[in-house]
Amino acid sequence: LLARHAAAMEQAVGSAGLSEEGLRADFAARIQAGTDAAAAREAELCSEHAAKMEEAASVFAEQEAGLRAAHATAMEEAAAETSEKLATAAAEMSSALEKASDEAAGRMQDMQTQLEQDMQDAATAAG
Repeated sequence: LLARHAAAMEQAVGSAGLSEEGLRADFAARIQAGTDAAAAREAELCSEHAAKMEEAASVFAEQEAGLRAAHATAMEEAAAETSEKLATAAAEMSSALEKASDEAAGRMQDMQTQLEQDMQDAATAAG
């Protein structure tokens, strides 16, 4: 079978006017063309991939910048709200202390007046 196949191949090559060296050269040229096409396609795919990665990085950077700005705004708002609450609490505390101080002064005045009255009453009774 192998011998018949080899003979048939020699006859086909001979009738086509091709030599074994010609077939080898044609085969090598086809392999090289396929290799070149594969390398070109690989370079094209790499270029497309790089472009897509660049675009994704740009989108990511934009989103990150937006998130950072939103975070900074939220922090500023929270700081302003906290500052406002602290100022309100300080004003309320100051008002409460002033009221307590006024009440204490009023009580002390009442006690002083009562003491003076008691001393006068004691002096009048003694004398």
